Amino acid sequence: MKKRLERAIRNQLKLIQNLTECAETIFIYPDKNTILSSFQSRNDTNHLKNVLTTYFLNNLLKNSTRNISLNKESFSHIKSIAQFHHIDIFPFHIEKSHQAFLLLLFDEESKSQIQESLAIICESIASFYEAYEEKVEISKSSLASDLLLSTIQGVPWSLNFNTGLFSYIGPQAEQILSFKPQEIESMDDWVNIIHPEDQEKSLNYCKKESIAGNDHVFDYRVIKKDGTIIWIQDIIKVIHNNNNSIQLYGFMIDITDTKEQELQLENLHNQLKYILKYSNTVLNIVDDKQNIIYHTNKNAENIKLKCYEYFCKLKNQCNDCPALKTKIEPTKYYREIGDSTYLVNAFPITTKEGKIHIGEVRVDISDRARKEKQINDLNNKIEFLLTSGNISYIEHNLETEIFNCNRVFTEITGYDLNNIVLNTDWLLSRIHPNNIKLFKSEINKVINRTKQQLDVEFRFLTAENKYIWFHFHGQIDKKNTTKLVGILLNITNNKKLLNDLIDAKNKSVHANELKSKFLANMSHEIRTPMNAIIGFTNLLKSHITEAPFNNYINSIESSGKTLLELINELLDLEKINSGKMEIKKEKVNLNFILNEIYQTFIIFVNNKGITLEIIKQGDIPNEVYIDSLKLKQILINLINNAIKFTNKGSIKIKYAFIKNSDHKSGTLNISVIDTGIGISIEMQKNIFEPFIQDDSNVNSPQEGTGLGLSIVQKVINLMNGSIVLESAPGIGSKFSISIPDVLYFNSLNTSIQIKKQNNIDIEPIISQEGSNMLDNLSNEEIKIARVEFENNLIPLWEQLTEMISLTNLNIFLKGINKLLEQVNWTDLKEYSILLYSNIKSFDFEQLPIQIKDFEKFILFIQNKL
Repeated sequence: MKKRLERAIRNQLKLIQNLTECAETIFIYPDKNTILSSFQSRNDTNHLKNVLTTYFLNNLLKNSTRNISLNKESFSHIKSIAQFHHIDIFPFHIEKSHQAFLLLLFDEESKSQIQESLAIICESIASFYEAYEEKVEISKSSLASDLLLSTIQGVPWSLNFNTGLFSYIGPQAEQILSFKPQEIESMDDWVNIIHPEDQEKSLNYCKKESIAGNDHVFDYRVIKKDGTIIWIQDIIKVIHNNNNSIQLYGFMIDITDTKEQELQLENLHNQLKYILKYSNTVLNIVDDKQNIIYHTNKNAENIKLKCYEYFCKLKNQCNDCPALKTKIEPTKYYREIGDSTYLVNAFPITTKEGKIHIGEVRVDISDRARKEKQINDLNNKIEFLLTSGNISYIEHNLETEIFNCNRVFTEITGYDLNNIVLNTDWLLSRIHPNNIKLFKSEINKVINRTKQQLDVEFRFLTAENKYIWFHFHGQIDKKNTTKLVGILLNITNNKKLLNDLIDAKNKSVHANELKSKFLANMSHEIRTPMNAIIGFTNLLKSHITEAPFNNYINSIESSGKTLLELINELLDLEKINSGKMEIKKEKVNLNFILNEIYQTFIIFVNNKGITLEIIKQGDIPNEVYIDSLKLKQILINLINNAIKFTNKGSIKIKYAFIKNSDHKSGTLNISVIDTGIGISIEMQKNIFEPFIQDDSNVNSPQEGTGLGLSIVQKVINLMNGSIVLESAPGIGSKFSISIPDVLYFNSLNTSIQIKKQNNIDIEPIISQEGSNMLDNLSNEEIKIARVEFENNLIPLWEQLTEMISLTNLNIFLKGINKLLEQVNWTDLKEYSILLYSNIKSFDFEQLPIQIKDFEKFILFIQNKL
């Protein structure tokens, strides 16, 4: 019995071996101590048999049970000994109580042939089962085939292609497809169990290949009765008979697990390709002929160029190609191709034939390379700037005490301390003793985070034993809190220059003080005799009227006034420059000030034959808080200039007040507009500089010091205001003043208007005979009058003859009334009444005449007292 069984099994093994043509088959029956193999034709049969016998009989059969499981460790052991890559094992039972094993062994190279061989196996198995269905007595020698069919996860079948009817479907259909063989009688039934998305494609492909007589293999999905979907691989053998009939033999294999693994692998592959694509990475393999046989993003079969042609755009192999080396090892190198830069990691791959292929991981690092280049360029620029600016850069790790510095630090100090461990105490010992306390204090503030930036100056002892001044600006590194970084500026020359400047400033301040004292003293000394000269010149003018002496007197008077004006302006300029001029604000009536200005200049305007007009624009507050004396000084200078440079036409003074939103303050705007000779564009650039005058009009030379506009601008600046000039030669000039944030009081006044007063005829009130003045005066009263005249009234009168001012007029009138309280002087009392009337009516046409009449009182006092 044993010999017959072995012979039958061996025959079946030989049949299977002949059909597969690629695998070795082994039958193991442990209980019978039987191992049958198709290796008998091979030289290593005895070796393999001994291996298997030793493994199964001596190791596995020591187990007390007769049911033996071959686990993964068993497979690995067999593969390692037998040198096969793949083993398929099929366990089965004999006589219901004995276990046997059928092994199918094949190597990697043979694996690709299995699909073709299975078609033939399927045909044989189908024939076997057809005979079985017809109840043909099966010999026990068919045991191995029967067992093989029962263990293979597949469905054998045969089909008459002409009729479309299945002649046979194996019983495995129910287990694998969930459909009984009788439920799949025709090709239409077969199509109906296929997934709708695969039906048309599968049917058309099968028909096309069958008609062409081509054996074929294809995959499709089947929907089982419970709705689950499995993958089927159909392996079909096509036979064209002599009677023109077509017979198909096939084998349906459940490849769901394999397909799922393939899909997982495909997903992983797609994910890998996606990652590689968006990380600018390419995997490729180059064979020993420099042909690209694999490329992650391209179909390698379509790449006809050599690797150096495709990747590097070269005609010949790269000089640093790893394949040129005697020993190929993993290599890293860079490739710059056009504007792109690639990092290539190359590694050798040895094939089964012993050939060396090169695998490459090619990463496009163009962006990184550009950024690295930008960083490198920036570092070079920074180093250049530091070197050009003679700026030292240092880093000191307070924990490791590693010190780094640039070349400038070495050149300045003479110490080459870059990238060395440097004791902190040594550094501190180089700092001047007078600066060490401040330096430590500032450093500790930064270390303790009470201060973010370090900014300190100190003296540092160089290698030449000389102290130099450093300005250190640094901070704690944000990425490394133990590292102090910063720059050092060599300020030795700056310190020397600063000391020189301080000395020069002290000398300048002292010189300015001396100059101010000198000007103050000299101005006082000069102003006193100048007032006397002008006063006596006025007296002489009334007595000397004959030419050419009267012209001499006029020249003396004009020169004296010019010199006095120059002295006053020099003093004002000196006060401004030295910061001694103060702004003293008070409540004043703008309309009153403008009326006073109008009355001051109307007589001079009339004498030149031009007109003066003051125009109020909008509502003006009753009172404003401003320095009235400075405002008058500004307007007098501007109007004086306008009169001086205007020979025909008019002068207009426009003023307005623009309220702020707080309803407490506003901006005062005043414009002085004339139709004079104008100012050239070139001269306008410097018109506000001291001692600058427009002398472009040589036909009409103008007198003046050239200080007026400079003083005006400086005074306006002191009042936080501004002045703007608009002018054109031959057309005229416009000076616009703007003083902001001027407080105002009471409501805006719209009722006050500037009106021209009617002239008042003033008859001579003083008799030509001076004796009449003394009719009612005693000697004591005459003495009192003489003292008051000399000390108060005559000096005030002299100022009024130069410029009529309402303030001075009121002071002058008060002085007369004070004198009248002590003396009973009838003529002077009547004069006082008329003067008061003219002041009250703002009649600035009559006031100059009346001031002139006061000269008769002066002459009387000088002659009689």
